[in-house]
Amino acid sequence: MGQCRQKTNSEETQFPADVRKPVVAGAFYPDSPKMLADQVDRFLANVPRESLPGRLIALVAPHAGYVFSGQVAAYAYKQVQGKTFDTVILIGPSHRASFPGVSVYDRGGYETPLGTVPINVEMARELMSLKGSLRYVPQAHVSEHSLEVQLPFLQRALGNFRILPILIGPRCSFEELESLAQAVVQVAGGEQRVLIVASTDMSHYPAYAEACRVDRETLRVMEDFDARAMAEHERRYLKENIPGLHCTLCGLQAVMVVMMAARELGADAVKVLKYANSGDVPVGDRDRVVGYCAVSFYQENGEIPREGMNFNDLNEEMNRQEQGELLKIARQAIAKRLQGKEYTPPESSYPRLSEKRGVFVTLHKNGELRGCIGRFLTDDPLCQTVAQMAQSAAFGDNRFPPLSSAELDKIEIEISVLSPIKKISSIDEIEMGKHGIWITRGSRSGCFLPQVATEMGWSKREYLEHCCRDKALLPKDAYLEEGTHIYTFTAQVFHEE
Repeated sequence: MGQCRQKTNSEETQFPADVRKPVVAGAFYPDSPKMLADQVDRFLANVPRESLPGRLIALVAPHAGYVFSGQVAAYAYKQVQGKTFDTVILIGPSHRASFPGVSVYDRGGYETPLGTVPINVEMARELMSLKGSLRYVPQAHVSEHSLEVQLPFLQRALGNFRILPILIGPRCSFEELESLAQAVVQVAGGEQRVLIVASTDMSHYPAYAEACRVDRETLRVMEDFDARAMAEHERRYLKENIPGLHCTLCGLQAVMVVMMAARELGADAVKVLKYANSGDVPVGDRDRVVGYCAVSFYQENGEIPREGMNFNDLNEEMNRQEQGELLKIARQAIAKRLQGKEYTPPESSYPRLSEKRGVFVTLHKNGELRGCIGRFLTDDPLCQTVAQMAQSAAFGDNRFPPLSSAELDKIEIEISVLSPIKKISSIDEIEMGKHGIWITRGSRSGCFLPQVATEMGWSKREYLEHCCRDKALLPKDAYLEEGTHIYTFTAQVFHEE
């Protein structure tokens, strides 16, 4: 696994005083580089690889000592393994310093035992220029742990990246949070690949059963993607006078900012990756617990390609041997997950299985749909993407319960290997039975594979209307409106016999 690059001599002489030193190494996590790397790697290895069916935009991760929350945090950071992000915007609460507004660390870097992560100074300064009240408050960062504890996971899972650390003071109004979210959207919406992370723990200090009840409801509200509702949710629960309950989210304001920013950046889905609390670990006390969650915010069905992006050309279609190997990989990936085991596709002698192509995996049972998940763009080889999408279709399609072992022999697997996506200017360019469609408008999007229209017997108008209404959750005629974008693609479809 990659590590963040170490400081160079030029960096040492350029800003030694501006490198923020670790303050909880040896307490919240090991101060030995080897012990820390080994611990984080073990946490990550314990998490099954299950890629999201779309573009990752933001995460929520806990910030307690690793013995309590490290395994939960690993569920969040497993999502960045194998991905590339130029900058990670870290947003967290200030536990120890009280100050008005928001503090942005705009110099040097943040150091951990694994090395120094540089600050994206240009982005930090741009953010501060967009919102005049943003400033650097030194005392906010000196002793605060909420951002520091995220870094070793990022260093082990991601590799080279820069950060933009943001700490929110305890007295920000909703309007200030909304303004901060808008500024984050502006700096994150450019050409750089940006991930946003909200750092928070959940309920503080109720008994175990009450913590589970409160945290379960908090996660449900988070899945509704409504920042105002999050604030109202906390007020409501604090009025109940639950014994020991101090808060529902210590980083509530950070989560609210990330929710608002993620929505504007195209996120249209939320997935709770893991929940646990301090009472779930052997050293935990169930009379007084703290909750932890890992949550992802993402855009379903891949991402809109940037202008000028280069795609691999589709060569000739997969032959029967290549099709058979991909179908075998898909079934093996599902079977291994049912056994609770990791699965890595074997090396293939077919070069096309190493190409980076979009793919959908569809499951049918007794002729009925049983799951369908795919990805338009990927940095992974086709064989690996097929394995990931097969597992997601079996266990991560929210329309269906997770596949059971008893169903494995009853499902039929279908694979659709996709061409590059092409943005069209007129619906006249759509050829029924040949073209799949992907319709996007704002944060909403939906797609249909080419075979859907044929199977359903739809006209072109019905094809577009159903995609808008049923998949993108837009008005059925939204495809006619300015601001709606339509993409087409083709697919080679094959299935088990």
